[in-house]
Amino acid sequence: MYEIVIIMFMSLGHQGDDAIRVETLNGEPLAFATKEKCLKHVWDNLSDLKAFAMHTFNGAPVKSISCFEKDSGV
Repeated sequence: MYEIVIIMFMSLGHQGDDAIRVETLNGEPLAFATKEKCLKHVWDNLSDLKAFAMHTFNGAPVKSISCFEKDSGV
């Protein structure tokens, strides 16, 4: 399974996270069977994903949005 990860541009000296995993959409788990399906969702929802990340990080600009294989916990 794949998930969306958004990486932010943070100022020098920033302490804390500089990325967010997009784990839900409208209260439902958000994961994709293939990287291609994940990337299609990113392109189809790019503006909303950017707005979500910028809101979460107090207006910081988005550096990148990509899809990564979810940690299997192993």
